[in-house]
Amino acid sequence: MSYEMPWDLSSNSSFSVQEIYSQFLGFLKKSCFQKQFERAPHSLSFTTNRTSPYLCKEDAIRHWQSENYSLLLKPFKEKLAKISFRQDNWDHVGSLKPKPEAISQAHTALESFLYTIIDAGSIWYSPLISSDEGGNIVIEWHHGAHELHIDIDEDGMEYIKVWGTNIYNEMHSNILNAEDFINLWEWLVSG
Repeated sequence: MSYEMPWDLSSNSSFSVQEIYSQFLGFLKKSCFQKQFERAPHSLSFTTNRTSPYLCKEDAIRHWQSENYSLLLKPFKEKLAKISFRQDNWDHVGSLKPKPEAISQAHTALESFLYTIIDAGSIWYSPLISSDEGGNIVIEWHHGAHELHIDIDEDGMEYIKVWGTNIYNEMHSNILNAEDFINLWEWLVSG
């Protein structure tokens, strides 16, 4: 079944993230059963009536994400491009400029993470992206009581799962392998 989005993203027009999500939410309201949408306006847990020509909210989000993969990546590529221009002492406390290898790995990692999430049928949440004092790239997601921090350097990636303030009992860190990301994502969104 084919679903038509109410805007044309194939043009070279520039859309802000707020404009895109605003249009998308309008699309959801029109494409979901009004009764279901009113009953659960912020919930993604209600089921789809597969005999309907309309998408439920969760299916609409998944479809939109899969159709707009490159659009979802654009803000992160732009952020990494801005970060790449930082020089030593960019924060006025002596931090190193971002390492080119870390920026390159972050590009690859974000594309892989996004594709993995969309392919798994999960909902993508935008991360915070920055560089740290050592010139590494840091990607963070916060969802409820859970946080996921990924530190990327020229040698690879490490993650930290955070679910409280106690560094001994409520945090866990390890080397991040690509095949581990979906499990970390499922943990994150369960929080």
